[in-house]
Amino acid sequence: MLFVRSEREGAAPSVAKLAPPSDFKMMIYKSAKPLYIIPEILETKLVGSADQIQMINFRRGNSKGFKNAVSATPGRDFAWVIYGAARIEYAGRYLFCLTSNDGSRLFVNDYVVVNNDGRHGDYTRCAWRYLGAGDHQVVVEGFSHSGGGMCALRYKGPDTGNSLLYLKARGAGAKPPTQVKTSSWNMRMYQSKRQLDRMPNLRFLKMVGKKVVKVVDLRNHHDFKAAVPQTPGSNYAWAFYGSLEVDKAGSYSICATSDDGSYVFVDGGMLVNNDGLHGPRKVCRSVRLSDGKHKVMADGFQRYGGAYMRLTYNGPDTGGVERLMPSQGVWKAKKDVTSKWTLRMFKAPYGVSLSVVPDLRLMDYVGQAVVPSVDFVNLAQFRQAVPATPGSNYAWAFYGKVTIKNAGQYRWCTTSDDGSKLWVDGSLVVVNDGLHGAYRRCRTRMMAKGAHTV
Repeated sequence: MLFVRSEREGAAPSVAKLAPPSDFKMMIYKSAKPLYIIPEILETKLVGSADQIQMINFRRGNSKGFKNAVSATPGRDFAWVIYGAARIEYAGRYLFCLTSNDGSRLFVNDYVVVNNDGRHGDYTRCAWRYLGAGDHQVVVEGFSHSGGGMCALRYKGPDTGNSLLYLKARGAGAKPPTQVKTSSWNMRMYQSKRQLDRMPNLRFLKMVGKKVVKVVDLRNHHDFKAAVPQTPGSNYAWAFYGSLEVDKAGSYSICATSDDGSYVFVDGGMLVNNDGLHGPRKVCRSVRLSDGKHKVMADGFQRYGGAYMRLTYNGPDTGGVERLMPSQGVWKAKKDVTSKWTLRMFKAPYGVSLSVVPDLRLMDYVGQAVVPSVDFVNLAQFRQAVPATPGSNYAWAFYGKVTIKNAGQYRWCTTSDDGSKLWVDGSLVVVNDGLHGAYRRCRTRMMAKGAHTV
């Protein structure tokens, strides 16, 4: 018979070290609105938390449910965030499988590994990731809309003998995920007297109300009215002013989803152009952002019907996930400067038929009005400004001053039906004269800084 001893003669046998207990921590949030995707935490309310959770394996309708861990868990439209530190003994490729109802996401070391978001029944998504030996931060976030919430996280790799097991949080230094808890955007609402078919210059519109909102995420006319009760039923425009604080410099994708058109400006320059008449449409553009704060302005308009405006971003700070853009403190937009042009309307003497721009001193004056812009596309609009406008053989003149902030070359254009002429500081710049349909002519002119008569 053969005896084998691992200790020296007379020594007490060693005791194997027990693995530290698993300690996932969880927070449960309640949403006031129906959920379709994982919400931003700043849109929800914390209702409870729990710790010393052995594994992420929450099943509905039994003792392993969310409500058993956090008794205040709502019956529907709630979200969860679970975090802990997973210890990897042997480096290698690991498969992570996340099952949930409804949506969920898995982050490892602040980067998304599995994205299982959206409304759906019990559904599993898996993804591979290489992990070195040591402790790794793990975060699982998810939501349930109708109350059938469940979530389970399993993995396999060198540590598990390639068997699919529930992940344990036995690592040290677990940190709660970085969460934006406050956000504020300065929202302004404007009314147009004209039918809109593109993004208007807000200086030409009347501001009807304003509000500070947490995020730019309005899905219909009701949402706009809830934010600003004075929102018109049609032909209105909006602007959001905020400040995005970037922790990790790098390339960011910024997206505007709108109905109808919209623009996004970052640090004063246009980044996203989603203008025009259309249903909810998403346009994204990438930009490199340094760490620190960046001024962001998002504006848009709606002619009539369903309205929509949503501003999101994706980059190093979001772990590769598209999120609603937060604003760390609003910046006060410059006060809107009212644009005023004096419009004077004239008619030709009886029996005179016009074929070129006439000498207005020889015409009969019929009325005048102050208008915000030179943008008239039919007789009805001229008559809306000056009711006495004739049906034919009439002429007009607009008088105003244009302020140039930066000296340089500027392109001046007139589009008219029939003829038109443009003078700047008493000099004839554009000649678009004669009988013709809507026709455009332009000319470039060097302009000095300051006010110029037009």
